[in-house]
Amino acid sequence: MITGAIGVIFLGISMIYSGSLVSGNQMRANFATESVEDRESRKKIMFRTAIIGLPNFIIAIILYIYLN
Repeated sequence: MITGAIGVIFLGISMIYSGSLVSGNQMRANFATESVEDRESRKKIMFRTAIIGLPNFIIAIILYIYLN
């Protein structure tokens, strides 16, 4: 249960930083106005949180399958 919650939280943070929760027009506007440094920083945060969240989420699914 805790692993799943950690996974969902970190995957949610990753989705927010990736910009996948906004429309195409908003994504284009964000891309045009942010600097290269800001974009790289956002990508770094997105990748690191996904690396933390994905294994936790997968482990939670495996535990759920085997324990139920």
